[in-house]
Amino acid sequence: MKYLHKISALLGLFLIFSMITVVNYQTEVTHTQKAAISLMQPALKEAILKGFQKGEVAILYPYFDELISICINDKEEIYLAYNAQAALQNFFDQNPPAKFKISHSGKSRGGKENYFIGDYTDKNDQKSRIYIFVETGLIQEIEISSQVVSS
Repeated sequence: MKYLHKISALLGLFLIFSMITVVNYQTEVTHTQKAAISLMQPALKEAILKGFQKGEVAILYPYFDELISICINDKEEIYLAYNAQAALQNFFDQNPPAKFKISHSGKSRGGKENYFIGDYTDKNDQKSRIYIFVETGLIQEIEISSQVVSS
């Protein structure tokens, strides 16, 4: 009976130390992931800028999440990354870029999500506003809204 209490106490201590080790490991991974994301941010912004300036989805594709929402003029679809590539390329084919600039970027209040807002002008001088939402360094959503010029 004495041994049973000792074994139970040792097992309890082992479980506590195991849980502490797991929590410490998860914290290390989280800090490492955050560091990697912050290093990746300038590359992502540059990819967004060049991808929309050139109309080349291949520049953006490495930053697509597995599932990505693309909304063009209130028509929203959720795609696998590969299919999203084709949908965005279709937009560029129909609206070849003339100019694109990122007018604003920032983080959500919780700091987990980033966003970029850009002004896109195609070769027919049609203007669109581009919203890009990013989480954990990957593009989650691209929203394109054509701007109607009133006369």
